[in-house]
Amino acid sequence: MKSSKSAQVMLNTLVDPSPFISAKRIDGLIKILETLSSNLQETKVRVILPTYLYQELSTIMHEKHPKLMADILKAWMPLLPRDLLKTTAYGLAVDPSYLREVTRLFELFRPIPAEEFASNIDKLGEKSIGRDELIDEFGEIVGKIIFELMAVSDRLRAVIIGFTERTANLISKYRGTVVKTHSKFKHSIKKNSGVRWGLRITGIVLSLESLSYFQQLLQMPDLPVIKDVGVFLILVANG
Repeated sequence: MKSSKSAQVMLNTLVDPSPFISAKRIDGLIKILETLSSNLQETKVRVILPTYLYQELSTIMHEKHPKLMADILKAWMPLLPRDLLKTTAYGLAVDPSYLREVTRLFELFRPIPAEEFASNIDKLGEKSIGRDELIDEFGEIVGKIIFELMAVSDRLRAVIIGFTERTANLISKYRGTVVKTHSKFKHSIKKNSGVRWGLRITGIVLSLESLSYFQQLLQMPDLPVIKDVGVFLILVANG
């Protein structure tokens, strides 16, 4: 006898480094993820973090000082002085409120490191975007984070959540085309979560099938007709 319950759908959600600059931003991220969970019925939100970021947050939860956090934050907060970022990264490790919010995020959503889905991928798409090429372009830490964001977004059709457009801006430096359009999905999430920071929801598109999926998920009625994604598209939800 078949169950009357509908099969649960998985919404894969990548989180870029931008929410991890402060405890308040992590609290905002948690509100966003909780809103996603409550707004999308019969949907499980799976949270995935870039591997380096996951490791640094795990280090903080074990009450140790992270070694790479300043470099990660610098790439996503380029206007902040490096000395300030080093001080901030050190301070986060001993800030009880930061530790509390990181722990809450891990307890509520049990994030998964991106390497679990991307470690066996070396190239993306028909145009062969290589992991090593991105590392050569951006350096080991940032290059690997960008590659994982692209690879997991493409492979799992995962949306990328952040509080700046830095992810889209960084990726667009490497042959990609940014497409921004109004998203009813993003507008609803921002309104219902009550988060006032500049929420960004992004999808990496390497095929027309992927484009169709993100257009439907993100509810983008004004997206122009696109017949060729080129090397890849960076679809940014406005609203």
